[in-house]
Amino acid sequence: MHKKRLLGLLLVFILLMGLALSACSYISGATPTSTPASGRDPVLEQRIEAQLEQMDSEAVPIYRQATIAMDAGDYAQAKQLYQQVLEMAPDFATAYRRLGYLESNDSNIDRAIELMQKALALEQDGYNQSALAMVLLQRAGPYDYQEAFDLASQAVQLIPEDEQAVVAWLLSASAVTDIEVMRQADERLLQVAPDNPLGHYEAGLLAANDGKWEKAERELLLSKKLGFSSVAVQSTLDSGISKYALVIRLVRLGVFAMGLWFFGFVFLFLAGAMLSKATLKTVATSQYDLALKISPKERRLRSIYRAVITILSVYFYISIPFVIVLLLLVVAGAFYVFTILHTLPIYLALVLVFMLIGSLYAILRSIFTKSREAITGKELSRSDAPALWYLVEEVARKMEVEPVHAIQLMPDAMIGVTERGSIMKKMRGRSAANPFKLTKKESILKG
Repeated sequence: MHKKRLLGLLLVFILLMGLALSACSYISGATPTSTPASGRDPVLEQRIEAQLEQMDSEAVPIYRQATIAMDAGDYAQAKQLYQQVLEMAPDFATAYRRLGYLESNDSNIDRAIELMQKALALEQDGYNQSALAMVLLQRAGPYDYQEAFDLASQAVQLIPEDEQAVVAWLLSASAVTDIEVMRQADERLLQVAPDNPLGHYEAGLLAANDGKWEKAERELLLSKKLGFSSVAVQSTLDSGISKYALVIRLVRLGVFAMGLWFFGFVFLFLAGAMLSKATLKTVATSQYDLALKISPKERRLRSIYRAVITILSVYFYISIPFVIVLLLLVVAGAFYVFTILHTLPIYLALVLVFMLIGSLYAILRSIFTKSREAITGKELSRSDAPALWYLVEEVARKMEVEPVHAIQLMPDAMIGVTERGSIMKKMRGRSAANPFKLTKKESILKG
């Protein structure tokens, strides 16, 4: 429970910090236009001009010039022209709203709010509501966030496809920390404007709040690519999102590697069992032949068997890191269970720790310690038993295997061959081109 509370506090911290950064970055970087100049709705503009023409037809061309100046970034000229329009048509709400944008751009927030309120008093539409909500978010007074949220919620009902209205709804929902409304607003924004950087930034924050760290990282990086503040994005990523996303990727990679290792082990085990069975069947059904000729089927079986044994030899060393990880996970899992149960059995914990240390020591010792088999029998040189040497070399030649390098007489009634040397030496012991090539590998015939 303690860890869950810590994680919850971290998520709240990330979310709140991200909300503050998103609001500041987006609002401070916004243009004073209700929509981008290249994206103005011509139908809406015609309707606004028709409304102004009913008030004063001579004000229409001045209004057009003011809008062109604002879209071109000439805010001083636009402000002067809009004021001139209002002198001719004092009840024209759009001019008040756009003057409010211009004042907001000059950081005259109180004056901007005053103008937006006049616009809303004259015309209760979604554009005026969302505009007032945006400047209230900029002022950020004690009651401004809630008022902005109420206005934006009404605006998005009136003009659900307007990007600014949805942005105001999203930012105000973020300001009052209403997570469910944030989800709805962010989904709507990404539908209305799929390339809006704020939408992807907020999607990243919501994903982090849900513990979907990789998605959060992707959305935040995409918002940065689309033009969101790199400082805000990086600060949010550094708050823990990038670290958790990396951990998730490493865990997934580890699980995949463990699964691949396990299935590889099972496959090799089954392959070895089948080859062993096939070899015994071949031996049982083969006919005695003085010439000791090897059939093509047996030759092919030997080649496959040799390859599988070689792979298994290499697999032993590949398996060592996985075995170590499994040991660590088992012990860590046991201690994690102790933590959940709020108990720590000392003796059991000590046993687990000593077992872990002993197992790790045995594994590492098997890697770095070379073992040598003591020679307990009498070694026969070639001069001691030339006929026996000739016999074993002739058998090796006819069986197409590498000849022995030493013969020992042991005090028992068994006969066998021992192969010594490292795995790499054994893997390079005999080539197909020269089957009798000698190496530093040592094969000893005992019997």
